[in-house]
Amino acid sequence: FTAPLVEEVVYRGVLYPAFRVKLSEPLSIFLVTLVFALIHVPQYLPNYGTIIVITILSLTLTLVRAKTGSLLPCVVIHTIFNGITSLLLVAEPFLPKTLAPPDEPTTSMILRLLSLQ
Repeated sequence: FTAPLVEEVVYRGVLYPAFRVKLSEPLSIFLVTLVFALIHVPQYLPNYGTIIVITILSLTLTLVRAKTGSLLPCVVIHTIFNGITSLLLVAEPFLPKTLAPPDEPTTSMILRLLSLQ
């Protein structure tokens, strides 16, 4: 429960305003998004899907901070995101599993579905 508060204070409360003093708003948003995402990469490798989701979360939170000028909505959104993620991790063993993997490589299946092969 403390991670969203601490991370928001550091990234959107300290870094974003510091970048904003010297840089444009778009560049500040980009840099904070990038730094937040890169800090989380070692934790989630090799799950690139999760890294993409974390990057989108970071962009969303930084945009909210830029548009509202407040950390509170960022903390609330981040807490809800982490809460949902935690609930899914706890529920995961009880969720249905896929019956069988596809019998053809994913790329071939996508091309076939798109009628490109």
